[in-house]
Amino acid sequence: MTVALLVLVASVSASLLRSSTSTCGSRGVFADGFSRTTCADDVSPKGVRTYYADNVRKMYQRKMTPDVCFQFCRSVENAKFFGISHGKDCYCTKYFHAQSTSGGECDNICEGDNKQKCGGLEKSSLFEMHMCAEGNSRAEGALTAAEDGLTEASDAAGQAKAFGQALADLSKRWEMTPACSLYPAVCDLAGHFQKQGFAVNALGRESEGARDDLRMAKLDLETAKTNFEEAGDDATQVEYDELEKNTTNLRKQTINAKAKATGTLQGLKRMAGGIAKKTALADFTNFYTALPQEDDHHAFCMLDRTESFEVANVTDPAVCADYCQGQVSTCVGFNYQAVDGAFACEFLKGTGTVKKELSMSNWIPVIVVTESKVQDLGLAGMGCYVKATFLNGKKVSVEKKIIKQ
Repeated sequence: MTVALLVLVASVSASLLRSSTSTCGSRGVFADGFSRTTCADDVSPKGVRTYYADNVRKMYQRKMTPDVCFQFCRSVENAKFFGISHGKDCYCTKYFHAQSTSGGECDNICEGDNKQKCGGLEKSSLFEMHMCAEGNSRAEGALTAAEDGLTEASDAAGQAKAFGQALADLSKRWEMTPACSLYPAVCDLAGHFQKQGFAVNALGRESEGARDDLRMAKLDLETAKTNFEEAGDDATQVEYDELEKNTTNLRKQTINAKAKATGTLQGLKRMAGGIAKKTALADFTNFYTALPQEDDHHAFCMLDRTESFEVANVTDPAVCADYCQGQVSTCVGFNYQAVDGAFACEFLKGTGTVKKELSMSNWIPVIVVTESKVQDLGLAGMGCYVKATFLNGKKVSVEKKIIKQ
């Protein structure tokens, strides 16, 4: 009889009979996750099961889902699996014994989640739980990943803050009032720079907020991890739940911080537009002429514009030239303005020239600003460059000259 019993036990497939006696702490088992295993007619003895309905007072019972059953079973000692049948009947077990996988389906909708199935009339949806020994190492992994997230969010926020301040400075320093009545577009640039600065600051705040949330989540997990480790073998489900909850939250906040950082940097690239990936055009003055072709004077060309971009950490108008060079049919030149940390290009098309009496030439109207006035405004630079091929045969008409008073 004994031999026959041993043969019977040995013949039971591992997929049909599973058990575990793993523990985590002296007060029970705390599982930290689960996975759906199978749908089967579980004929494991009632004596190895712990039923939700028998152990949770009715007033505290929740509508059943796999997660509700898991939260109940995760601290049941020696439980490795849990099952749900009839859409609502939850139990925990050391093992399950699948007598048959035919006859009926696990097609009952979960009482608490109509998107999931919780067993059937004859079968149970069976789940395997993961034990808490991995919880502390996952917390450590989350903390390490959070450091990367903090770095990325801080860097993005810092770039946006510096650029936003530089655009605000450019807006304040672009003081061209004497020319406003003649050519309003030149003064409208101050408002444009201010608006762009506001947009950059908003991008930076997205990363700053995500970074601050991540810092708080990291502090919360560090506290929970310390409490869990100090409890040692006396850790209860309270300590473990806090560890798991804060690990999950930190991962979420890390993903969010990285996403916000990426969004901020992408926003800055969109603002830089066509010059975001451009490099300085080598020897660009061989192809472009600076107006008004007079020493210590800078021009703002009053030609019609096609588009404009703003970029951080650029100081060389050759970058604007590189982009304009690629726009063969639409760009004939560009205006640029710069302060430390911000550089703006307005690209020009060939319309906007003027005719003058007794002249057969087309004239390019410009506003001229003296070098002393540029320095007085605190600009790092400004000017207008046009393609030599466009300038050919044209003359420059100084419509207004702005000097230092």
